[in-house]
Amino acid sequence: MKIKCLLVDDEPIAVEIIRSYMRNIDEVEIVAEFNNALDAYNFLQKEKVDLLLLDIKMPQLSGLDLLKTLDSRPLIILITAYSEFALEGYELDVVDYLIKPVSYQRFLKAISKVFNRLNVPANNTQPQAEKANASYIYFKQGKKMMKLLLSDILYFKGYGNYVKVFTEQKEIITYQTLNMLEKQLSTEGFIRVHKSFLVSLDKIDAFTVDTVEIKKKEIPIGNSYRQAVVKIFGKRRDVSI
Repeated sequence: MKIKCLLVDDEPIAVEIIRSYMRNIDEVEIVAEFNNALDAYNFLQKEKVDLLLLDIKMPQLSGLDLLKTLDSRPLIILITAYSEFALEGYELDVVDYLIKPVSYQRFLKAISKVFNRLNVPANNTQPQAEKANASYIYFKQGKKMMKLLLSDILYFKGYGNYVKVFTEQKEIITYQTLNMLEKQLSTEGFIRVHKSFLVSLDKIDAFTVDTVEIKKKEIPIGNSYRQAVVKIFGKRRDVSI
């Protein structure tokens, strides 16, 4: 069974990212794309799809308003930069709610939920082990979207509505909040150790009750995060407290 998918998003870069993810998923076919909800509505009056990948904030008609106008809905994955609509989205029975920028692995998890709903065997979603290990995420830097492997990221430092991403080779400043990244990457091996720091567990070289050390950089452990950090370290077989 080939899953027919409609992609609706008014951000060209976001559309290209989703296209790149979809190229690795043989079971899903994007049959149409629109940059506004009105055209998507007209399309859905004539054509049937199995899955709708939908942005929320768009001109004239929002993604949520589009869903409310549909008598018969396909399965829905909302992909948005705004977390505040999550409850309303789930009340509309969406399959998943993804916060931009969406990592490849997080997107695959959402697609897997679609497969489960449709009873489709996901034979080729990750055909090679290296694909599962090559999870990546895009960050907006100026007018560009920068692609980074999650395995290359050492840690993030938050500056209000901006975040600096640190790898061994470079640093990227992107318009993003650390809270959003924490929600997005909490299942990807990243842990919040301080109000200003989100770190990769695998990149920690040493730690004390007050700091973690990554590539000789000492990062403080905040008082309100210490108990959770120590608990996570205690569960890992490769460290001892």
